[in-house]
Amino acid sequence: MILPKIPTSTSENNDKLKVKCKKRDEDELLCRGHIFNNLSDHLYNLFISIKSLKEIWKLLEYKYYKEKQSVDKFLIMKYFEFLMIDNVYVMDQVHKLQVLILNLKT
Repeated sequence: MILPKIPTSTSENNDKLKVKCKKRDEDELLCRGHIFNNLSDHLYNLFISIKSLKEIWKLLEYKYYKEKQSVDKFLIMKYFEFLMIDNVYVMDQVHKLQVLILNLKT
């Protein structure tokens, strides 16, 4: 969701504009607090210096999107390398394969 732009102030809407600006600043502070409250210490220390909430959000999306891609690549590699072994129970191997497929779906 994109925040609407605050219109330029005129003499007639100056008080309303001040209220809107104050509300937006409070909302941004609250949102920043919620984001930082849920970050690990390592990520908190990394992102605390960034002032823009939009930039923080984009960086977090990028980080977790790339992390998910890496996990997916690993799981796909494990799936293609999966081999049935003669001296291991078939059901154990089938279970292992089913777990791998389930992880790929999520």
